[in-house]
Amino acid sequence: EKKEEDKEEEEKTEEERGKRKRKKSISQYFFSGNEIKKEEKEEDGPKKREKKEEMTEDEKETKIENEDVLLYGADDYCRVERWAPDIESVSFPTAFVPLTQEEIIAILKQKEHQQQLRTCFRIQKKQAILDKQKGEEEIKDIEFSESQKWKQIQEQYPLREEYVRILKELEKKVQNHLELFNYEQDGAFVKLSTRSPKDSALEGKKIRKLLFDLLKETKKTKKEEKIKEKKEEQKEVTEYENENSIDTTPADLSEVTEYGAFPGINEHSIVDGTEDREGETEEEWVQRTMTCFVRCCSLSLRVTSGKEALELLLNSNRIYEDLTRLQLFFNKQQGLKEESEEKEKEKE
Repeated sequence: EKKEEDKEEEEKTEEERGKRKRKKSISQYFFSGNEIKKEEKEEDGPKKREKKEEMTEDEKETKIENEDVLLYGADDYCRVERWAPDIESVSFPTAFVPLTQEEIIAILKQKEHQQQLRTCFRIQKKQAILDKQKGEEEIKDIEFSESQKWKQIQEQYPLREEYVRILKELEKKVQNHLELFNYEQDGAFVKLSTRSPKDSALEGKKIRKLLFDLLKETKKTKKEEKIKEKKEEQKEVTEYENENSIDTTPADLSEVTEYGAFPGINEHSIVDGTEDREGETEEEWVQRTMTCFVRCCSLSLRVTSGKEALELLLNSNRIYEDLTRLQLFFNKQQGLKEESEEKEKEKE
């Protein structure tokens, strides 16, 4: 009986030891992306955890501050004003226009104002169609009067006069810097120290007009080239026929003359299962259209006045994002500065 009791006690102690080991093995590790070993003691464990959490928060704060300084610090080499002088001899002439705090706020407010007006315009247009339940012809009338409606909304909800005045002054400032170069003939490319407003190339009527004109011009040139090629090929065929004295009875040339003088040079031939677009294949048409589009995107970023430069900046989401982040960084630095000043006053 004693032996059995001893065995039961030993089994209980072994079970308790096993439970302790499992608890210990679980408490030794925790997971946050990677497996991190954790020394835990009942006396100083919680204190160590609090200390470690405080350190990680400080490290994160320092990391964010360093990233902000790298992005917006005056010594960051990624900023244009830092690397432009190093390539001055092999690049375009460059002038820098510093932006004031008031000008940055005015640009941001103008962009936000335009977004609000567009939302208002879309709601009013949708409501007009739903309420009146107009037919196709009347809906076209609504679309036709979109420009008038847009002007009406702009007049109804104007931007604050203070921001308008600041933007006008900025426009003049940019114009004065443009006049340092041969801007009327060559034009200029405008950008921030961080990024360019290339996303605004697709906004407005400028790129549409450029694309339409260039497509029309290249289409005319392509058509003239095709006609010239056809004439040369026709001439070669005629010379070949004369030299070899081919019998030109309709029976012999029924297949050849079905669509024109010679297969492959008629205006509406079938090439690889795709129809020509007035003398050019679908592949040629796509290639020409894409080439014109890329060219027009570059041309639409070319500005010849302060007004055009400002329009590009105001229509760009990239510029809005960079200036917003810069503004947040500035506000944060101002807050830290005020806090440090208050602490110094309290110490005194």
